[in-house]
Amino acid sequence: MLDNLAANEVRVFLWHHKLSRPDIQKYADICVSAEEKGGLSNICDKRFVEKVSVRVILYKLLGKDVRICYNENGAPYLSNKQYYISISHTDGHFALSFSHRKHGIDIERWNSTAKRVSKMFATEQEVAALVDTRTITDEDEKAFCTIWSAKESIYKSHDLEELSFRDGILLKKDAFSNLIAKVSYKEATFHDTIGYRLLPDCVLTICLPASV
Repeated sequence: MLDNLAANEVRVFLWHHKLSRPDIQKYADICVSAEEKGGLSNICDKRFVEKVSVRVILYKLLGKDVRICYNENGAPYLSNKQYYISISHTDGHFALSFSHRKHGIDIERWNSTAKRVSKMFATEQEVAALVDTRTITDEDEKAFCTIWSAKESIYKSHDLEELSFRDGILLKKDAFSNLIAKVSYKEATFHDTIGYRLLPDCVLTICLPASV
């Protein structure tokens, strides 16, 4: 069953399952186009399940004639370019989003890793504003997961190579409980809004860059 979430002009469809490669193969036979099947034959089981799961979501929503393609940086787009899309998956959760605007999504299972390596992606200013004040959640590990996920969705929305999570993205919170970001890349500066959902076993973040 697909969960349908909407936020700021972006529709996100989630599918949670624990199917193995043999289990999901029957879906691949139905939902994956002939052009794409060749590229799935030699990948590992985990990647196979991830790719097929996203294509099952796409099939249910838009049919088999629409394919997922990738640009030179690995960012996904639809073959008919009907919508901008973004893709994410984590430990049995698979997400595909659609919008008429460029955007990025990320989904992360709750874990302790983000807190342990937080100095690699979060500044002291962000920790003070978003973690120490319990602005996002009362649980530190979940707060750091949310910050990491937000920066992942920002990175996807801009499709900029070598964007630094720590030095190039600064997060804070606005009066409406959204995360907002100042993104600095070379000589350019962008301002983004990031919505987030704290789900029972994961966090979902959605970045929608400001209209230009």
